[in-house]
Amino acid sequence: MSKSYLPYDPDQQLLLPQALQEWLPEDHLAYFISDVVDQLDLSEIADRYERERRGGPPYNPLMMVKALLYAYCVGVPSSRRMARRLHEDIAFRVLAANNTPDFRTIADFRKDHLEALSGLFLQVLMLCQQSGLVKLGHVALEAEVQAAAEQAEAEGKEHSGVPEDKAQRDFTDPQSRIMPASGGKDFLQAYNCQAVVDHEHQVIVATRATNVASDKQQAAAMIAETIDNIGTVPKEVSADASYYSAQAVADLQALGVDPYVAPEKTRHGHQPPPAPRGRIPRHLSPRDRMRRKLQTKRGRQRYALRMATVEPVFGRIKQGRGFRQFLLRGLHQVQGEWSLICTGHNLLKLFRNGILTVSPGSPIVSST
Repeated sequence: MSKSYLPYDPDQQLLLPQALQEWLPEDHLAYFISDVVDQLDLSEIADRYERERRGGPPYNPLMMVKALLYAYCVGVPSSRRMARRLHEDIAFRVLAANNTPDFRTIADFRKDHLEALSGLFLQVLMLCQQSGLVKLGHVALEAEVQAAAEQAEAEGKEHSGVPEDKAQRDFTDPQSRIMPASGGKDFLQAYNCQAVVDHEHQVIVATRATNVASDKQQAAAMIAETIDNIGTVPKEVSADASYYSAQAVADLQALGVDPYVAPEKTRHGHQPPPAPRGRIPRHLSPRDRMRRKLQTKRGRQRYALRMATVEPVFGRIKQGRGFRQFLLRGLHQVQGEWSLICTGHNLLKLFRNGILTVSPGSPIVSST
């Protein structure tokens, strides 16, 4: 007697229509994204459609936002890949209710509404705060060089050593700049991505992209943005040596934040000197005062939080979700795309911390 198997008939037709809600497990990320977006303020996008009376009816912006945010959560930012997934991927099909906009429609929607879409970062951040995921006891600041949409070659030369002045402009994306990549040995045509991360649950609380390689002017600006976003002053901030200057430390202290900013880079495996005792001498320079502060037992412990707070966030963005190169060109659009990437990160934080539903009428603030 031959082995019996469960029925399998690829040509079988369904006798009754299936509900989309039955296609995925009830705790799937796609349903979570749908619930969250249903509560967001999308009036800025909707108003633009209301003012445009020409042409046929567009795709529902609610559906487009759900599909786009889900795509950034799962590392599928390309409009061509999104269009393909809307045909082939069950989660995308459920979110889009079997709508299948082509890649040009997806790209145009993101481009036309990029400012409103980047404003969703603040709305999702407010949801993180209301859910208890943001404490602002300790925040860490980091920058990461991320490649521009298309890397330019330096006039036929390899991107090693110091690029010549004439190699500083990329005609594909003139607002990008050649910057040292991680490790400082190679160079990329890139932007400088900034993020402030709350230690408690690794939620991103402030974000910015610049085309300036130096980070020294960004420390106080990013903490000021954090205060504006959350309405609370962080108690402490840690940052690596790229952010250090005496003025940067003074500016952070003026904001009411206790800074732990390394005055110089330390080699991997470097053994720090014994922790000093007693009060910090008044005659020390600002650099020596910070150096001594970080040598104390408390200083080492607080500065060590930086590595465990912000570095895993960039690791998940680059390694886990595959964001290594921007798709959009120009500083303004790159800032918008970086906000979308960080919004996806915070949505995943909400999802993975068990906050699976959003109550109707919950007070998520508008980004305007």
